[in-house]
Amino acid sequence: MRPSYVYQRALRALCHLAVTAVTVGATAGAAVTTTGCMGDLTLSDVDTAERPLVPSGYIYTYDGWLDVESQYLPGVVRCELGWYTNDLDTLRAQAVAARTYLATRMEQTPSLGTTSNPIPTGPTFQCWNNGAGTPENQAASDTAGVVMTYGGQTIYANYASGAPHLDAGGNPYPPSFYTYPWSSWQQGADQYASGVCTIGCVNSYHPYAGTQIFVTDNEGRTGSSVIKTVHNSPTARNRGGFGQYQAVWLGEVAGYSWQNILRFFYGADIVISGDGGGTPPPNDCPSGDGYYCGGNGVDGDSNTLYYCSGGVASALEVCTYGCQANSAGVADQCNPPPSGGPGACSCGGGADFNGNQVPISSTHCGFRVCGGDFQLYECGLSGWTGLGVGCGGGCSCSGGADYAGNQVPTSSTHCGYRVCGGDFQYYDCTSSGWSGSNSYCN
Repeated sequence: MRPSYVYQRALRALCHLAVTAVTVGATAGAAVTTTGCMGDLTLSDVDTAERPLVPSGYIYTYDGWLDVESQYLPGVVRCELGWYTNDLDTLRAQAVAARTYLATRMEQTPSLGTTSNPIPTGPTFQCWNNGAGTPENQAASDTAGVVMTYGGQTIYANYASGAPHLDAGGNPYPPSFYTYPWSSWQQGADQYASGVCTIGCVNSYHPYAGTQIFVTDNEGRTGSSVIKTVHNSPTARNRGGFGQYQAVWLGEVAGYSWQNILRFFYGADIVISGDGGGTPPPNDCPSGDGYYCGGNGVDGDSNTLYYCSGGVASALEVCTYGCQANSAGVADQCNPPPSGGPGACSCGGGADFNGNQVPISSTHCGFRVCGGDFQLYECGLSGWTGLGVGCGGGCSCSGGADYAGNQVPTSSTHCGYRVCGGDFQYYDCTSSGWSGSNSYCN
């Protein structure tokens, strides 16, 4: 794809910007160098340079002239996420998202980054400060020049903090945990998109948890199946929204690479490249779709069960009792508890967060319920054990039955409710109904 006239203008403006920066630096008596200038390229040279705009050199901001790679991006990474984590893959993903966000806006507004139109360094654009340290500088350096594209053009690359509390699987607590009146985050997103709930409404219950409505789970999604974020207009550049707290979990806990963190939020088919050409998304699953323990068909932790779909591997569950790696053609699975089967446990005195008593007869090993403190409790050989994982309303699951054939009342279910089904697999109640965990209770 040849760059549009806007690309040409932006590239020339960027070169002019770099020359201007040298003049400013020289005036100040500082040794200033620039990169990325077009030099003596002609218009025809630019017209055949098949690459999206990748900002480089100096840009003008509310804090003065800043070099994109050595000053601006490390400062953005520090201000946006480096204050919270030192995980390099998470910070690399943030650096690429920030660079892509900048690239798209500079392409759309060629004057952006000049003295007549400085780049904001606050929350209206991208947060920036001059406190970048080694992790932030390395994250920017490791991904220098890298942007995300789809269909030959940079994506919007919107991102937001999202909800800060996540369960053991990396999923955000439901809106009810923060007193939002929505049954799910999707309902909040729908209300925002329709204008029923404005940004003032989003921030009225919690200073930033409501931005979860801007975050998308696009793991394994491609093409038209990619969920667009309501944070921006629904054009071809809209490939979803990056959630910063969730990204930290993916990097620190699930061990995702920075590329797969980005694909989790923006889709499996984005091209991640420094020159606009790039390579297609890697195949994480050379043995095909299915369930794999880390190290047995997919990279990752040997005690984590992964699911492969469309060449993309995602962490499904951390196996409490280890992951059972099977021979080729047989799905791997989490090992069952060491003894007794589900009937070996019986827990009395339980009550859910609505005050409903949990009958002893309905409990078994691995049975989970949301307690009065909105934390999940699991029934085990020694009784109830707090898991330290949030839970609550927002989910209702019908048609459930446990391994003994006892029906599960719909009114008893909630987000995080777990029961051992007739196939001796644990089933969790989620916002979309019962979901098999591929973890067995026999």
